[in-house]
This record gives sequence, structure tokens and C-alpha cells, in this order.
Amino acid sequence: MKKLILAALSVFIIASLAKANTSSNKSNFDLRVPVKNWIKKNKKNFRVSLGNGNLTTNLRARLSKTEGIDSSDNESNSNNLQLNLGYEKAIDKNFGYSTFLTYQNSEIEVFGGNEELRNYRVSGNVTYRLTKQASIYGGLNYGAWFGSGEIEDNLDAGIGYQAGISLDIFKNAVVEFEYLTLLNEGRINNLDIGNGVSNAANLDLESKGVMLKVKLPIVLNI
Repeated sequence: MKKLILAALSVFIIASLAKANTSSNKSNFDLRVPVKNWIKKNKKNFRVSLGNGNLTTNLRARLSKTEGIDSSDNESNSNNLQLNLGYEKAIDKNFGYSTFLTYQNSEIEVFGGNEELRNYRVSGNVTYRLTKQASIYGGLNYGAWFGSGEIEDNLDAGIGYQAGISLDIFKNAVVEFEYLTLLNEGRINNLDIGNGVSNAANLDLESKGVMLKVKLPIVLNI
């Protein structure tokens, strides 16, 4: 009986020491703390913006085997509504930077009909604040088109560019005029080119035009 009690006490002591050792070795580092502190410090730099404009869309199909066929007459205007979320660091009379995630809803005329498409992209810009009321920016974007029909199935993600000017003409609101270009490439296999002949076509989709955007600060109560 004595041996049983000693064995039970030994197990209890070992378990207690192991628990104490685990608690003492447990790291107090919490990744949420530095992230939360960074957001608190930089929350004034977060931005949301809405944009709209007409982009001229050109879909060019180049047959890879048949000579002399290079079609690029599918041009149309599309109304584009954009939602942008991002971060911007501007410095008076100096260079800064910005990065944004963008959702764009579009309707373009391709393949003989209207296609309702969505463009998701990320963009990065170099900014320069000319005055307290005006700054310029420019950079690259990387995005892809999604939706029903041939576009989503056959177009790859691509790199485009944008450049614009920001005007602080309202309190807590910035108006931007942006020239935007989206460039995507793809390929259609087994394309019927008539007379029962199938071929493959390389695609180039270019959308470009001027966007009008209104940018606001995001209020983060953290």
C-alpha cells in the first residue's frame, strides 16, 4: 500500500513539474500584437475608392497557322465600376508609394455578343506629392478576367499599367483622374474558321481609357 501511495505521489509530482515547465516555456509572443500596433500607427494611410469610366476594349485574334488572318476589329466601349481597397504612403514634395486591390465590373462586346465580366487585380504605384492639394502617381497592375463564356476560359492573367493625378479638393476626399490599361493574352484551340477547318488563335485583349475615382480614408477603430 505504501509503495502504491509513493508511486501515485511520484506521478502527481512529475505531472505537476511538467505542467509548470510547459507553462514557463510557453512563448508570450502573439503575432496579433505587432500587427495591431502597426495598423494603429498607420491606419490613417488606408484608403477606399470608387471609380467609373469608359474603357475601349480591343480583342485581337491572330491565327497561328493560316496566313493573312489578323482580326482586331472587335472594339467597343464598356462601362466600368471599380472598387479599390489599399494602402498609401504620401510624403510632401517627395516620393511615396501605394498598393491597391481592385474589383472591376464590366460589360464588353466580344465574340459577337455582350460579355459581363469581372476583373480582379493588384496594383502598385510610385507617388509624388507636388503640393498639399495635388500629387501624381504611376505603376503596374496584375490581374485576370472572370465570367461566363470564352474570355475566362481562354485568357490568362496579365500585366498592365496606370498613371494619374490626385486632387485634394474636398475635405477628407480625393478626386483622381487615371489613365488605365489592362493587357491580357490567351489562346483559343480548335477555333472554327469556316469550311470545316479548325485552327488555333492567339488572343490579345487590351482595355484602356480614363477613370474618374473618388478616394476616401478608411476609419479603423482598433
